[in-house]
Order: sequence, then C-alpha cells, then structure tokens
Amino acid sequence: MISRSFICEGADKTMGCDERIFEFLDEKEELDERQYEIMVLRYGIKSGVPLAQREVASLLKISRSYVSRIEKSAIEKLREYF
Repeated sequence: MISRSFICEGADKTMGCDERIFEFLDEKEELDERQYEIMVLRYGIKSGVPLAQREVASLLKISRSYVSRIEKSAIEKLREYF
C-alpha cells in the first residue's frame, strides 16, 4: 500500500493533506468513476476501513492487478493535483 506521505509529498501546509485528498475525491472531476471508487475503497475514505487490493477486486469483480493499475493512475492524478 502506498503511504499518504508518498501521495502528499510537498502538499500545501495551510491545508492538511487528508483534507485536500477528501476535497479532491469529493469533486472527483479529475478521476473517472472507476478510479474514484477504487480510491475510496482502498483508503477507506468514506467507511474509515481501508481494503486490500484483493478485497476491492473481489467487490468489483475485477482482477487484483487491474485494481493496482487503476490505483496507480489515480495516484498519478493526485500527484499532479497537489
């Protein structure tokens, strides 16, 4: 799992990284629907319970490697945003 500090490297100090991620994901303009869904499930954004890639894959009926690829592309978008 990629740590939050890895995602938020260089994040603005006036707003916490967590708040910026929530704001970004709530807007979800930058992420497509699948990326949004995977990020919310993987990091427990709404439930507070992060899921493993294989658990997300099982829920969405896709392969674990596909979850990994989608998660990577979403993280790249997060990096560009921050």
